[in-house]
Amino acid sequence: MMDVKTQQVTEAQDQITALQNQSAVTQIRYNFYSSIAHMNEWETAAIALQGGALIANGVAVILDMASGGAYMTPKITAGASGWGGTPTATVTYGGENIGNATAKWANVARGLGGILSQAGAWRPPWVGIRGVKMSGRCRRI
Repeated sequence: MMDVKTQQVTEAQDQITALQNQSAVTQIRYNFYSSIAHMNEWETAAIALQGGALIANGVAVILDMASGGAYMTPKITAGASGWGGTPTATVTYGGENIGNATAKWANVARGLGGILSQAGAWRPPWVGIRGVKMSGRCRRI
């Protein structure tokens, strides 16, 4: 019976030692991670590019809304004709012209947003999924 109690005391002391070691490791990790930058240069660039993509896509939505409103503008036809058999020249301009133009600019903004988004998602081969690889290990874990 005494051996069981002695073994329990030994196990309890081992558990205390394990908890103290775990606390020390946690403190070392805290000291390390609290002293490094929150994001590296690649992560900062990716966030900036994603922000640019968000803005470009927002501009595309605004241009799409303007395009929809522009299509409601009536067409105006103006022209001039001469006398004596000269040709007649007329110009028609209206909502369809404005709507098509703003829709094309919306496509440009959307394409730019896609490019920026892809650039923000890209990472060079030497960057690991969660940080820069240094001698086979990632900077962030």
